[in-house]
Amino acid sequence: QLETLLSERPANPAPRLPVLPQMSATNDFAAQVSYLDLPDGGAGVRFVGRFAQDVSPIENYQLRYLFQGLSGDGQFLIVASLPITTTALPADPEPLGGDAYDEFAANYEAYLAETTATFDALAVTDFTPNLDVLDAMLLSVTPDASANPLAPRSLENMEVKSELTADGVALLENGVYTESVAPDSASVIEIQLLPSPMAYGTLDDQDAVAVLLAENGGGSGAFINLALIVDQGGAPVHVASVPLGDRVQVQSLEMADNQITVGMLTQGSDDPLCCPSQPVTQIYALQDGVLVLVNETTGSASSMLAGASWVWTQTQMNDGTVKSPTTQDAFTLTFGDEGTVSATTDCNTFIGSYTEGADRDLAIEFVISTAMACTDETQAQEFIADVTSINSYIITDEGVLALLLPFDSGSILFVPAVTEAAIDETATGEAATDDKAETAEASPSLAGTTWNWVQSQYSNDTVAAPTETADYILMFGADGALTLQDDCNVVNGTYTEDASGALRIDLQTSTFAACAPDSQHDQFVLDLSNVASYLVQEGNLFIALKYDSGVMAFAPAE
Repeated sequence: QLETLLSERPANPAPRLPVLPQMSATNDFAAQVSYLDLPDGGAGVRFVGRFAQDVSPIENYQLRYLFQGLSGDGQFLIVASLPITTTALPADPEPLGGDAYDEFAANYEAYLAETTATFDALAVTDFTPNLDVLDAMLLSVTPDASANPLAPRSLENMEVKSELTADGVALLENGVYTESVAPDSASVIEIQLLPSPMAYGTLDDQDAVAVLLAENGGGSGAFINLALIVDQGGAPVHVASVPLGDRVQVQSLEMADNQITVGMLTQGSDDPLCCPSQPVTQIYALQDGVLVLVNETTGSASSMLAGASWVWTQTQMNDGTVKSPTTQDAFTLTFGDEGTVSATTDCNTFIGSYTEGADRDLAIEFVISTAMACTDETQAQEFIADVTSINSYIITDEGVLALLLPFDSGSILFVPAVTEAAIDETATGEAATDDKAETAEASPSLAGTTWNWVQSQYSNDTVAAPTETADYILMFGADGALTLQDDCNVVNGTYTEDASGALRIDLQTSTFAACAPDSQHDQFVLDLSNVASYLVQEGNLFIALKYDSGVMAFAPAE
């Protein structure tokens, strides 16, 4: 609309004129319309107007000098919205009411036309500031911008190296490359830039970023590669890669001292491929254009959080202020053994993941939550905002967990949660049995439940949904066995879950019936191969996918 307006340049265009960003109100009049030619060859339109949400007289406090323009190359939108006044409007208008307002509203369009004509007859000096002065300011604007070649948007559309393609390279489009394995084959090669984690820094005096590329050659594997991208001449260039493994879960990336440190979970001796649990830290250096492993440590001895549950007691800010929970024992954090974390508040429950780095660095992210209506007095959002902004932690000699807020601004303090086992032991003087050694806020078990797939909502705002939900069934057996119907086939496997909401699924065998072209069976199975955690809310099941890539929604099977 703006391009058309600037091309045709009508003398008295009728409102609504095109205005960005869009307003939650109506541009109901436009006067003093003038077209400006910008120094770089672009153009714009300026006018005096207002934005109103009701039928009302125009007042000075509403008046705006509005400008909408395009740069000469058409790549930049130039916007101005500045308050102005004019003596043509009364300084203290009398309020309208009763019959007077009804008459005004009945003749509203005529009023707008008359006011526009009055404004058009004014001189530019009848406005404050002078319209010519504001025009001159806009004419002095020359847009310029520089693009960061290592920004995520640039990386999502770059060329990467890959041994899966015939010529060894793949051009990503919005972070993904796909190619058929063979003509008339349903299998595809897929290369995906994972949105997180990423690590920025310098390597050999070059600006660089370490990223993860997930590759699938048409089979069931999801091979994760560490890739080094550097800024060469203002463009991102993929200089080196190293494979990390099949279906490993990378939890952290760091770049410092000319080295890249990877923290991840790999498959232990008893782990299925889907569900790695063995913590590994690897350190890589760039040597002669190749990423070389220079150190590797295995084990989770450094983690002091895994398997523990904590209750928030207060938050101490370094300016002396203190925040305390209004509902005692309502705010908890439970850290799973495999990087999962759940939180309870005075209103809702949250599930997500946490990563630990060197020197007790800590990051917490929540991806799904219940959606209970909260009172105005709830502290839930403030608590979650504080917890997800921390950057490290300590555990004091007294056993208090302190999550440290950024810029040394304060600490969120927790004490160990009292478990049912501890209550039993206190009451009886004996240790409780293992089946009671869990927190009262444990996630409900999935064993023995059956669900129909409703949809998958992905982080890129796309949605996958079946035509018939009854054709997609997910059955959790009481013994850890899993059976699913994916429209046209039956797939068997196993699952494991824990009280923190972590979920692992290993799909093993399947029938091979041909499916209809519009079937969602491939997407359904693919999503279930990449689950991370689950939440049961108001009788429905929500399963979060790895890498915060989306959430699957299920309803109880009919």
